[in-house]
Amino acid sequence: MSSTQQTNTLYFSSIIKTDKRYISFWERLETVLVTNKINYSFITNTNDIWCRDYLPVRKPNNTYTQFVFDPSYLKWPEYGDIIRTQPERTNIESIVDAEKSKLIVDGGNVVMSKTKAILTERVLKENKSIDRETIIYQLKYYLGVDEVFLIPELPYEYTGHADGMVRFVDDNTLIISDFKHQSTSWKNRFNRALSKTGLNIITFPYSEHFLIEKNNSNDNYTARGVYINFAIINNIILFPQFGIKMDKEALNLTLKLYPKHKVIPINAIEIADEGGVLNCITWEASSINSSGNNINKPQSNEESCLEELLGTKKIDSEEIKNYVFSHTENLLHEKHWELIDDEFADIWNNELGIGSAFYWDTIATDIIERIENKKIIVPHYIVREVVELILSRIKATGGFME
Repeated sequence: MSSTQQTNTLYFSSIIKTDKRYISFWERLETVLVTNKINYSFITNTNDIWCRDYLPVRKPNNTYTQFVFDPSYLKWPEYGDIIRTQPERTNIESIVDAEKSKLIVDGGNVVMSKTKAILTERVLKENKSIDRETIIYQLKYYLGVDEVFLIPELPYEYTGHADGMVRFVDDNTLIISDFKHQSTSWKNRFNRALSKTGLNIITFPYSEHFLIEKNNSNDNYTARGVYINFAIINNIILFPQFGIKMDKEALNLTLKLYPKHKVIPINAIEIADEGGVLNCITWEASSINSSGNNINKPQSNEESCLEELLGTKKIDSEEIKNYVFSHTENLLHEKHWELIDDEFADIWNNELGIGSAFYWDTIATDIIERIENKKIIVPHYIVREVVELILSRIKATGGFME
């Protein structure tokens, strides 16, 4: 893979695949991910599935900022830290290096283009000890944009997030949910805020009725009908469907607005009834780390745990490492290589015995389990590909593989 190429991995809270409320939805979504060869992995040590909110925000230059995640709606007595996820416990630093900001901002309240960002006025309430001008200034810096616009938050939507309200199509075009059923006074405020952006505005399908219809299982407002909260990964759009008449209209308009994307409809009722849709449950990591360097570049001077293992086979461990980095179809982080390298050597030496014949997938599965037991996040597809490359190179260069 060329060092100039980018491949994004889509991350989810690991709860999405274990909580009985979401298992059926996850089974449908996973099939779509696998079929369309979308790289995906999981974030551990989370207390809810809304990982967009508490993980770092990706800036237009593919660097990241970790804001403080301490929203007012999770400070209600019945919630506390039972629901609030602490970003520092997710081991997200093993995936990206993020600059730290002291501003309280949910990722779901940040909607960006290449040069602009839109948030609701909730950010002012969450940082009420800071004046508006300073907040705007800091947002421009930490989001890496030229302009920041604030819009009024949607009444009755307790998170105060912008990602159910607006979305950039490009740097000059904004789609907005159709809030025709809101009060005239609120719509006037909303329209005045939008006029300050100077953007081309396109109204997008939205079902007001479903937003304020409460789910029987909890007190959250359902997000059925919030079509604008779709997920984008590379050139693919994962588009929510809710089993209502407006589904087709929303899907057809998205196909027209994003002609270069593959738009895939997904039944998202289960997560919508918990208060969010597809953008809310996803977080993407790019191939570029926060220093602006491509993360698949190997470090030639670092020692390899394969040195001792492969030295007896007259195979140069650095050559193996460089071979893996140059032949992987995915972008490989140096930290990920070190983890896989370490576990591979241990399994090969102590469990299999040097020279044993063994299927690479079995080794990969063992390594995945070991890494997850350490509470570290490495995408499974990365582990499997690296192990396959290591073993193929050992065999090709005279190892004792049968």
